[in-house]
Amino acid sequence: MPERSLSSLMESVEAAYRLKKNVSIVGSGSKLSHFGLAQPGPDGGQLLSTLEHAGVISYDPTELVVRVKSGTLLSELELVLAEHHQRLAFEPPQLKGSGTVGGMLATAMAGPSRPWAGGVRDYVLGASLINGKGEHLNFGGQVMKNVAGFDVSRLLAGSFGSLGLITDVSLKVLPKPESVRYFKVPQPPSEFLQQAQQWYVQMSPVSGLAHDGEYGRVRIGGYTKSLDEFSVVHKLAADADGEEFWHRLQHLKGPFFETDELWRLSVPLWTDVPELHGHSMLDWAGAQYWVKGLAERELIRLADQHRGSLYACHGDGRFYPPLPDVTQDLHRRLKSAYDPAQVCNADHWISKI
Repeated sequence: MPERSLSSLMESVEAAYRLKKNVSIVGSGSKLSHFGLAQPGPDGGQLLSTLEHAGVISYDPTELVVRVKSGTLLSELELVLAEHHQRLAFEPPQLKGSGTVGGMLATAMAGPSRPWAGGVRDYVLGASLINGKGEHLNFGGQVMKNVAGFDVSRLLAGSFGSLGLITDVSLKVLPKPESVRYFKVPQPPSEFLQQAQQWYVQMSPVSGLAHDGEYGRVRIGGYTKSLDEFSVVHKLAADADGEEFWHRLQHLKGPFFETDELWRLSVPLWTDVPELHGHSMLDWAGAQYWVKGLAERELIRLADQHRGSLYACHGDGRFYPPLPDVTQDLHRRLKSAYDPAQVCNADHWISKI
């Protein structure tokens, strides 16, 4: 695929601003259906694909910093990092086997390690953006200790392209653990969460806690000696298909996720929701439930009961509860500041808040 220059992208957005036309910004499009977004078409205005703006700009393994263009495939970036035994610690999902760096930042999706490693925005050092006027803006820096000014680069995490076209991002990366082990625990979700909470308090090497409805699933990572000691002390049974399970959970693959009625319930860490047993995949040590087979009214009730939030990973991508007025006002002001003519991804629900 031919490389598309930065100046060409800027000219396209500037022309849309001048002519009061919309542009639909998309990478691989792998997450559109997950967030209830339609494939860009004629009614969405000019299609701007970041796939033509790809490649690693710079990478310093000794400083654990990589700068990469937004259209770069996540799979390609991970191969580059793996050559130096490094990784993206927040485990970004590659839905439908695809995904770009820009889409990763724009959607802020993180995998099973989120409670321990942090989210996407925690690893963003800097970013560049073509705003709704076609201007190229740079935020943050390329080093881990950059703290100057307001951190707009992290603001782009979860912006869904509503503030402009992300052109590149600088990320902190981490070394891969020396070893990774997987275990199965034959306990119901309530008992499993109670036991796992003790491991968390003891600063264990746990990097993933989930429950598939039948077994508690445990993943630990770190130095081999520490992992051996942990498994012996807690008398854990090895999980033969553990690597495949965690791979599927990260990328939302497999029979459980093959549904048109998938919901995500986000609640405080260690929350047990008995009503979801048999209808859900517990993730993030009880902070996230992937749910199917329950009515929306019941899920809304559970979100209220457990001080959580609900998101429909299908249909129109609706969420509950609605954002507070003050938050919606902040969204509108940011949109107005970076995209005053409503040029960028104006048909996305986040632009209409």
